[in-house]
Amino acid sequence: MLTATGAGNAAGLDDALASLQDSLAVLDTAPNMLGLGVCVADGTETRLMLTQGRRTLAGEPLDPHTRFRLASVSKGFAATTAVILSTQGKLDLGTQTKTLVPYFTLPDPGEVERVTLTHVLSHRLGLPPNAYDNLLEASRKPEDIVPRFAQVKPLCPAADCYGYQNVGFNLIAEAIEKTTGVAYEEQVEHRLLRPLDMQDAGFGQSHLRTDENWARPHRGRGRFLRQSKVNDNYYRVPAAAGLNASTSDLCRWLKTQLGEAPEVVSPQVLEILRTPQVFTRAEMYRGKWRRTRLKSAHYGLGWRIYDYAGQEVIFHAGSVSGYGAVVAVLPDQQVGLAAVWNSESTRPWGILPAFLDAYLGLPERDWMKLDPLRLSGEPAATGAYAPEPPP
Repeated sequence: MLTATGAGNAAGLDDALASLQDSLAVLDTAPNMLGLGVCVADGTETRLMLTQGRRTLAGEPLDPHTRFRLASVSKGFAATTAVILSTQGKLDLGTQTKTLVPYFTLPDPGEVERVTLTHVLSHRLGLPPNAYDNLLEASRKPEDIVPRFAQVKPLCPAADCYGYQNVGFNLIAEAIEKTTGVAYEEQVEHRLLRPLDMQDAGFGQSHLRTDENWARPHRGRGRFLRQSKVNDNYYRVPAAAGLNASTSDLCRWLKTQLGEAPEVVSPQVLEILRTPQVFTRAEMYRGKWRRTRLKSAHYGLGWRIYDYAGQEVIFHAGSVSGYGAVVAVLPDQQVGLAAVWNSESTRPWGILPAFLDAYLGLPERDWMKLDPLRLSGEPAATGAYAPEPPP
Protein backbone atom coordinates (compact mmCIF):
# COMPACT_ATOMS: atom_id res chain seq x y z
CA MET A 1 0.00 0.00 0.00
CA LEU A 2 1.35 3.45 -0.91
CA THR A 3 -0.04 6.88 -0.14
CA ALA A 4 1.58 10.27 -0.65
CA THR A 5 0.31 13.74 0.17
CA GLY A 6 1.55 17.25 0.77
CA ALA A 7 4.53 19.13 -0.59
CA GLY A 8 8.14 19.18 0.43
CA ASN A 9 9.72 22.12 2.23
CA ALA A 10 13.07 21.65 0.47
CA ALA A 11 13.97 21.25 -3.18
CA GLY A 12 15.71 17.94 -2.56
CA LEU A 13 12.77 16.15 -0.98
CA ASP A 14 10.96 15.17 -4.18
CA ASP A 15 14.14 13.68 -5.61
CA ALA A 16 14.85 11.91 -2.32
CA LEU A 17 11.36 10.42 -2.26
CA ALA A 18 11.65 9.21 -5.84
CA SER A 19 15.02 7.63 -5.10
CA LEU A 20 13.70 6.07 -1.90
CA GLN A 21 10.68 4.50 -3.58
CA ASP A 22 12.86 3.04 -6.33
CA SER A 23 15.23 1.59 -3.74
CA LEU A 24 12.44 0.13 -1.64
CA ALA A 25 11.00 -1.65 -4.66
CA VAL A 26 14.36 -3.34 -5.15
CA LEU A 27 14.70 -4.05 -1.43
CA ASP A 28 11.41 -5.91 -1.57
CA THR A 29 13.11 -8.53 -3.78
CA ALA A 30 15.82 -9.33 -1.23
CA PRO A 31 15.73 -12.97 -0.05
CA ASN A 32 16.11 -11.96 3.60
CA MET A 33 13.30 -9.38 3.60
CA LEU A 34 9.67 -10.09 4.35
CA GLY A 35 7.67 -7.00 5.38
CA LEU A 36 8.48 -3.29 5.68
CA GLY A 37 6.68 -0.09 6.65
CA VAL A 38 8.14 3.37 5.92
CA CYS A 39 6.93 6.90 6.59
CA VAL A 40 8.46 10.21 5.46
CA ALA A 41 7.19 13.48 6.91
CA ASP A 42 7.75 17.06 5.78
CA GLY A 43 6.83 19.17 8.78
CA THR A 44 3.31 18.12 9.67
CA GLU A 45 2.64 16.66 6.21
CA THR A 46 2.90 12.94 5.51
CA ARG A 47 4.79 12.78 2.23
CA LEU A 48 5.04 9.03 2.07
CA MET A 49 3.45 6.12 3.89
CA LEU A 50 4.45 2.82 2.35
CA THR A 51 3.88 -0.76 3.43
CA GLN A 52 5.18 -3.64 1.35
CA GLY A 53 5.66 -7.35 1.73
CA ARG A 54 4.02 -9.71 4.15
CA ARG A 55 3.41 -10.16 7.83
CA THR A 56 3.83 -13.94 7.57
CA LEU A 57 5.44 -16.35 5.15
CA ALA A 58 1.97 -17.68 4.43
CA GLY A 59 1.38 -14.53 2.42
CA GLU A 60 -0.81 -12.09 4.37
CA PRO A 61 0.12 -8.55 3.27
CA LEU A 62 1.06 -5.73 5.61
CA ASP A 63 -1.08 -2.64 5.95
CA PRO A 64 -0.51 0.67 7.79
CA HIS A 65 -2.08 -0.78 10.95
CA THR A 66 0.01 -3.97 11.15
CA ARG A 67 1.77 -4.02 14.53
CA PHE A 68 5.55 -4.43 14.92
CA ARG A 69 7.86 -4.48 17.94
CA LEU A 70 9.71 -1.18 18.33
CA ALA A 71 12.48 -2.53 20.59
CA SER A 72 14.76 0.34 21.70
CA VAL A 73 12.76 2.99 19.85
CA SER A 74 10.66 2.64 23.02
CA LYS A 75 13.30 4.65 24.88
CA GLY A 76 12.19 7.87 23.23
CA PHE A 77 8.66 7.35 24.55
CA ALA A 78 9.96 6.69 28.06
CA ALA A 79 12.16 9.77 28.10
CA THR A 80 9.40 11.95 26.64
CA THR A 81 6.97 10.79 29.33
CA ALA A 82 9.54 11.52 32.03
CA VAL A 83 10.30 14.99 30.68
CA ILE A 84 6.59 15.84 30.36
CA LEU A 85 6.13 14.86 34.01
CA SER A 86 9.18 16.95 34.89
CA THR A 87 7.89 20.08 33.14
CA GLN A 88 4.60 19.63 35.01
CA GLY A 89 6.40 19.46 38.35
CA LYS A 90 5.42 15.82 38.92
CA LEU A 91 8.89 14.27 38.57
CA ASP A 92 12.30 15.72 39.39
CA LEU A 93 14.90 14.36 36.97
CA GLY A 94 17.60 15.46 39.41
CA THR A 95 16.32 12.98 42.00
CA GLN A 96 18.78 10.33 43.15
CA THR A 97 17.69 7.10 41.52
CA LYS A 98 18.38 5.14 44.71
CA THR A 99 15.67 7.04 46.59
CA LEU A 100 13.02 5.77 44.17
CA VAL A 101 14.51 2.36 43.34
CA PRO A 102 16.04 1.17 46.63
CA TYR A 103 17.50 -2.04 45.16
CA PHE A 104 19.60 -0.09 42.61
CA THR A 105 23.25 -0.62 43.43
CA LEU A 106 26.75 -0.30 41.95
CA PRO A 107 30.15 -1.77 42.86
CA ASP A 108 31.01 1.36 44.86
CA PRO A 109 28.11 2.27 47.17
CA GLY A 110 29.29 5.87 47.14
CA GLU A 111 28.83 6.02 43.39
CA VAL A 112 25.16 5.14 43.70
CA GLU A 113 24.48 8.53 45.29
CA ARG A 114 25.68 10.31 42.13
CA VAL A 115 23.18 8.68 39.78
CA THR A 116 20.10 10.77 39.06
CA LEU A 117 17.19 10.04 36.73
CA THR A 118 18.88 12.23 34.12
CA HIS A 119 21.84 9.86 34.21
CA VAL A 120 19.51 6.89 33.79
CA LEU A 121 17.88 8.46 30.72
CA SER A 122 21.29 9.20 29.16
CA HIS A 123 22.97 5.85 29.93
CA ARG A 124 25.47 7.24 32.43
CA LEU A 125 25.41 4.62 35.15
CA GLY A 126 29.12 3.91 34.81
CA LEU A 127 28.36 0.34 33.68
CA PRO A 128 29.72 -1.39 30.58
CA PRO A 129 27.28 -1.48 27.63
CA ASN A 130 24.24 -3.76 27.88
CA ALA A 131 25.06 -4.83 31.42
CA TYR A 132 23.35 -8.15 32.18
CA ASP A 133 21.23 -8.22 29.04
CA ASN A 134 22.27 -11.88 28.98
CA LEU A 135 20.32 -12.45 32.20
CA LEU A 136 17.32 -10.67 30.73
CA GLU A 137 17.56 -12.97 27.71
CA ALA A 138 17.70 -15.89 30.16
CA SER A 139 14.26 -14.80 31.43
CA ARG A 140 15.41 -13.23 34.69
CA LYS A 141 13.28 -10.39 36.04
CA PRO A 142 14.76 -6.87 36.13
CA GLU A 143 14.27 -6.62 39.90
CA ASP A 144 16.44 -9.72 40.26
CA ILE A 145 19.08 -8.39 37.86
CA VAL A 146 19.57 -4.81 39.08
CA PRO A 147 21.09 -5.80 42.48
CA ARG A 148 23.74 -7.72 40.53
CA PHE A 149 25.09 -4.42 39.16
CA ALA A 150 27.20 -4.39 42.34
CA GLN A 151 29.20 -7.26 40.85
CA VAL A 152 29.99 -5.58 37.51
CA LYS A 153 33.39 -4.03 36.85
CA PRO A 154 32.58 -0.38 36.16
CA LEU A 155 33.38 1.27 32.86
CA CYS A 156 33.97 4.64 34.54
CA PRO A 157 32.79 6.58 37.60
CA ALA A 158 29.02 6.87 37.67
CA ALA A 159 27.66 9.88 35.76
CA ASP A 160 30.97 10.37 33.91
CA CYS A 161 30.64 8.36 30.69
CA TYR A 162 28.24 6.61 28.35
CA GLY A 163 27.41 2.91 28.42
CA TYR A 164 24.21 1.90 26.63
CA GLN A 165 21.75 0.02 28.86
CA ASN A 166 18.45 -1.82 28.72
CA VAL A 167 18.00 -3.14 32.25
CA GLY A 168 19.56 0.03 33.65
CA PHE A 169 17.49 2.35 31.46
CA ASN A 170 14.30 0.68 32.67
CA LEU A 171 14.91 2.11 36.14
CA ILE A 172 12.99 5.14 34.87
CA ALA A 173 9.82 3.04 34.66
CA GLU A 174 9.90 2.18 38.35
CA ALA A 175 10.84 5.76 39.25
CA ILE A 176 7.79 7.06 37.37
CA GLU A 177 5.52 4.53 39.07
CA LYS A 178 6.91 5.28 42.53
CA THR A 179 6.58 9.04 42.06
CA THR A 180 3.15 9.18 40.44
CA GLY A 181 1.46 6.09 41.86
CA VAL A 182 0.44 5.14 38.32
CA ALA A 183 1.86 2.21 36.34
CA TYR A 184 4.49 3.23 33.82
CA GLU A 185 2.59 1.78 30.86
CA GLU A 186 -0.53 3.70 31.87
CA GLN A 187 1.44 6.94 32.05
CA VAL A 188 2.74 6.46 28.50
CA GLU A 189 -0.71 5.58 27.22
CA HIS A 190 -2.31 8.56 29.01
CA ARG A 191 0.32 11.14 28.06
CA LEU A 192 1.37 10.01 24.59
CA LEU A 193 -0.42 7.12 22.90
CA ARG A 194 -4.02 8.23 23.37
CA PRO A 195 -3.49 12.00 22.90
CA LEU A 196 -1.49 11.30 19.72
CA ASP A 197 -4.18 8.88 18.48
CA MET A 198 -1.65 6.08 18.11
CA GLN A 199 -4.45 3.55 17.73
CA ASP A 200 -2.34 0.43 17.27
CA ALA A 201 0.35 1.11 19.89
CA GLY A 202 0.68 -0.64 23.23
CA PHE A 203 2.89 -2.73 25.48
CA GLY A 204 3.76 -6.40 25.68
CA GLN A 205 3.22 -9.63 23.83
CA SER A 206 -0.50 -9.88 24.57
CA HIS A 207 -0.99 -6.48 22.93
CA LEU A 208 1.16 -7.43 19.94
CA ARG A 209 -1.05 -10.47 19.35
CA THR A 210 -4.39 -8.73 19.94
CA ASP A 211 -5.61 -9.96 16.55
CA GLU A 212 -4.03 -11.41 13.42
CA ASN A 213 -2.76 -8.07 12.09
CA TRP A 214 0.73 -8.25 13.53
CA ALA A 215 4.04 -8.82 11.76
CA ARG A 216 5.60 -12.14 12.76
CA PRO A 217 9.35 -12.07 13.35
CA HIS A 218 11.59 -13.90 10.86
CA ARG A 219 15.20 -15.03 10.73
CA GLY A 220 17.37 -16.44 7.98
CA ARG A 221 17.14 -15.86 4.21
CA GLY A 222 15.76 -17.38 1.03
CA ARG A 223 14.48 -20.92 1.45
CA PHE A 224 15.87 -20.84 4.99
CA LEU A 225 13.75 -17.85 6.01
CA ARG A 226 11.70 -18.97 9.00
CA GLN A 227 9.20 -17.50 11.37
CA SER A 228 10.72 -17.25 14.84
CA LYS A 229 9.37 -17.17 18.36
CA VAL A 230 8.17 -14.05 20.17
CA ASN A 231 9.36 -14.07 23.75
CA ASP A 232 8.84 -11.74 26.69
CA ASN A 233 12.49 -11.14 27.60
CA TYR A 234 12.77 -7.53 26.45
CA TYR A 235 9.11 -6.87 27.12
CA ARG A 236 10.16 -7.15 30.79
CA VAL A 237 11.88 -3.76 30.43
CA PRO A 238 8.99 -1.71 29.01
CA ALA A 239 10.78 1.64 29.14
CA ALA A 240 13.73 0.23 27.22
CA ALA A 241 12.04 -2.05 24.70
CA GLY A 242 8.40 -2.73 25.51
CA LEU A 243 6.36 -0.92 22.87
CA ASN A 244 4.58 -2.18 19.77
CA ALA A 245 3.27 0.13 17.06
CA SER A 246 2.18 0.24 13.44
CA THR A 247 3.54 2.21 10.50
CA SER A 248 0.60 4.59 10.93
CA ASP A 249 1.51 5.10 14.60
CA LEU A 250 5.15 5.74 13.80
CA CYS A 251 4.15 8.31 11.22
CA ARG A 252 2.21 10.15 13.92
CA TRP A 253 5.19 9.88 16.30
CA LEU A 254 7.50 11.16 13.56
CA LYS A 255 5.35 14.23 12.92
CA THR A 256 5.14 14.83 16.67
CA GLN A 257 8.95 15.15 16.65
CA LEU A 258 8.47 17.80 13.94
CA GLY A 259 6.05 19.82 16.05
CA GLU A 260 2.65 18.55 14.93
CA ALA A 261 1.20 18.15 18.44
CA PRO A 262 2.67 20.86 20.71
CA GLU A 263 -0.24 20.46 23.12
CA VAL A 264 1.03 16.91 23.78
CA VAL A 265 4.80 17.23 23.30
CA SER A 266 5.75 20.88 23.64
CA PRO A 267 8.76 22.61 22.05
CA GLN A 268 10.20 22.87 25.56
CA VAL A 269 10.00 19.08 26.00
CA LEU A 270 11.63 18.48 22.62
CA GLU A 271 14.46 20.88 23.48
CA ILE A 272 15.17 19.13 26.78
CA LEU A 273 15.18 15.69 25.13
CA ARG A 274 17.58 16.87 22.42
CA THR A 275 20.10 18.63 24.65
CA PRO A 276 23.34 16.61 24.42
CA GLN A 277 24.19 14.96 27.72
CA VAL A 278 27.19 12.81 26.83
CA PHE A 279 29.56 12.26 23.91
CA THR A 280 29.21 8.76 22.40
CA ARG A 281 32.48 8.25 20.58
CA ALA A 282 31.97 4.58 19.76
CA GLU A 283 28.73 5.41 17.95
CA MET A 284 30.75 7.15 15.23
CA TYR A 285 32.36 3.86 14.23
CA ARG A 286 29.36 1.51 14.26
CA GLY A 287 28.90 0.61 10.61
CA LYS A 288 30.02 2.21 7.36
CA TRP A 289 27.49 5.01 7.13
CA ARG A 290 28.31 6.31 10.58
CA ARG A 291 32.05 6.13 9.91
CA THR A 292 31.54 7.93 6.62
CA ARG A 293 28.98 10.59 7.49
CA LEU A 294 29.05 11.39 11.21
CA LYS A 295 31.10 14.30 12.49
CA SER A 296 29.91 13.90 16.08
CA ALA A 297 27.52 11.73 18.09
CA HIS A 298 25.90 12.43 21.47
CA TYR A 299 23.09 11.03 23.57
CA GLY A 300 20.41 13.29 24.99
CA LEU A 301 17.48 11.85 26.95
CA GLY A 302 16.20 8.76 25.16
CA TRP A 303 17.47 10.03 21.79
CA ARG A 304 20.75 10.09 19.89
CA ILE A 305 21.99 13.38 18.46
CA TYR A 306 24.14 13.12 15.34
CA ASP A 307 26.00 15.59 13.20
CA TYR A 308 25.36 13.96 9.83
CA ALA A 309 27.54 15.70 7.25
CA GLY A 310 26.84 19.04 8.91
CA GLN A 311 23.14 18.46 9.64
CA GLU A 312 21.72 17.73 13.08
CA VAL A 313 19.82 14.43 13.11
CA ILE A 314 17.76 13.26 16.09
CA PHE A 315 17.78 9.48 15.89
CA HIS A 316 17.02 6.19 17.57
CA ALA A 317 16.97 2.63 16.33
CA GLY A 318 15.87 -0.64 17.84
CA SER A 319 16.21 -4.32 17.15
CA VAL A 320 15.04 -7.49 18.82
CA SER A 321 14.95 -10.99 17.40
CA GLY A 322 13.20 -10.81 14.03
CA TYR A 323 12.41 -7.07 14.09
CA GLY A 324 14.05 -3.73 13.35
CA ALA A 325 12.94 -0.11 13.70
CA VAL A 326 14.36 3.37 13.14
CA VAL A 327 13.09 6.94 13.65
CA ALA A 328 15.04 10.06 12.63
CA VAL A 329 14.33 13.75 12.13
CA LEU A 330 16.31 16.69 10.80
CA PRO A 331 14.90 19.45 13.03
CA ASP A 332 16.42 22.32 11.05
CA GLN A 333 14.97 20.96 7.82
CA GLN A 334 11.69 19.77 9.38
CA VAL A 335 11.98 16.43 7.59
CA GLY A 336 11.97 12.94 9.06
CA LEU A 337 11.81 9.23 8.29
CA ALA A 338 10.63 6.18 10.23
CA ALA A 339 10.76 2.50 9.28
CA VAL A 340 9.86 -0.89 10.77
CA TRP A 341 10.45 -4.41 9.43
CA ASN A 342 10.01 -8.03 10.50
CA SER A 343 13.23 -9.78 9.51
CA GLU A 344 16.88 -9.68 10.52
CA SER A 345 18.15 -8.44 7.18
CA THR A 346 20.90 -5.82 7.48
CA ARG A 347 19.73 -4.02 4.33
CA PRO A 348 16.95 -1.91 5.93
CA TRP A 349 19.52 -0.22 8.18
CA GLY A 350 20.68 1.54 5.01
CA ILE A 351 17.28 3.16 4.36
CA LEU A 352 17.98 6.19 6.53
CA PRO A 353 21.47 7.10 5.22
CA ALA A 354 20.32 6.51 1.64
CA PHE A 355 17.41 8.90 2.16
CA LEU A 356 19.55 11.50 3.95
CA ASP A 357 22.22 11.40 1.25
CA ALA A 358 19.64 11.89 -1.50
CA TYR A 359 17.91 14.68 0.42
CA LEU A 360 21.15 16.51 1.24
CA GLY A 361 22.68 16.01 -2.21
CA LEU A 362 25.60 13.92 -0.94
CA PRO A 363 27.49 11.43 -3.12
CA GLU A 364 25.43 8.30 -3.66
CA ARG A 365 26.46 5.17 -1.75
CA ASP A 366 24.83 1.75 -1.88
CA TRP A 367 23.99 1.69 1.83
CA MET A 368 21.24 -0.89 1.32
CA LYS A 369 23.47 -3.23 -0.72
CA LEU A 370 20.99 -3.19 -3.58
CA ASP A 371 23.44 -3.33 -6.50
CA PRO A 372 23.75 -7.16 -6.35
CA LEU A 373 19.95 -7.41 -6.43
CA ARG A 374 19.69 -5.04 -9.39
CA LEU A 375 22.34 -6.97 -11.29
CA SER A 376 21.03 -10.45 -10.54
CA GLY A 377 17.32 -9.84 -10.60
CA GLU A 378 17.17 -12.11 -7.56
CA PRO A 379 13.54 -13.01 -6.76
CA ALA A 380 11.72 -12.03 -3.60
CA ALA A 381 11.84 -14.22 -0.51
CA THR A 382 10.06 -17.53 -1.00
CA GLY A 383 10.92 -19.37 2.19
CA ALA A 384 8.72 -22.27 3.14
CA TYR A 385 6.09 -21.42 5.73
CA ALA A 386 7.02 -22.54 9.21
CA PRO A 387 4.29 -22.45 11.86
CA GLU A 388 4.90 -20.03 14.70
CA PRO A 389 6.50 -21.64 17.74
CA PRO A 390 4.41 -21.55 20.90
CA PRO A 391 4.92 -18.38 22.97
